[in-house]
Amino acid sequence: MVFRFGVNNWGLTISYLLNPEILILGGGILDSKDILLPEIQSSLAKNAMDNRFLPKNLVAATLGNEAGRIGAVKNFLDRISNK
Repeated sequence: MVFRFGVNNWGLTISYLLNPEILILGGGILDSKDILLPEIQSSLAKNAMDNRFLPKNLVAATLGNEAGRIGAVKNFLDRISNK
């Protein structure tokens, strides 16, 4: 029930975007991308006013939860190299 509610809200929100070439979703929840992405695509198809406006590609980010850590390390390295 909570899963379906979340996926439907995600699909509805994404359906308001206008014709993106690719939509990259990230975060730890997408460790379950094999389950989530088809559900989100299904929700998108139901909520879109016109299929022409759906993302051409819906994919999971490859860095997952590591993106924040990698960004923090890069920021740190940039700051110490500028001193």
